[in-house]
Amino acid sequence: MKRENVALEQEVRRLRREVSRLQPSPTEPASQPDSRFRYSAERLSATRAKLDLSAADFGLLVGASGLSIYKWERGTKPREKFMPALAAAMRMGKKEASAQLLKLKQSA
Repeated sequence: MKRENVALEQEVRRLRREVSRLQPSPTEPASQPDSRFRYSAERLSATRAKLDLSAADFGLLVGASGLSIYKWERGTKPREKFMPALAAAMRMGKKEASAQLLKLKQSA
């Protein structure tokens, strides 16, 4: 019985190692395309100027307030939950951004 218990414990340890090896670790970057987005206050400011949007309108695009956008442009780093929306907004062109903004304003 004791040998059987030791064998089962070894099997459980082996299976745990195998499962942990198959699961992605939290330190690994996600496989999403936005996972490689690098935030820059200067880029944010330049993108907003390129799109010709106010801070409030750009904030509406990314789901934040205009004051948050203003602070982010001055060097405060946004929370991680805003990064995918920021990455998407920074890839937009002027027409796409204005169309998306129009949709958001009509739905609100």
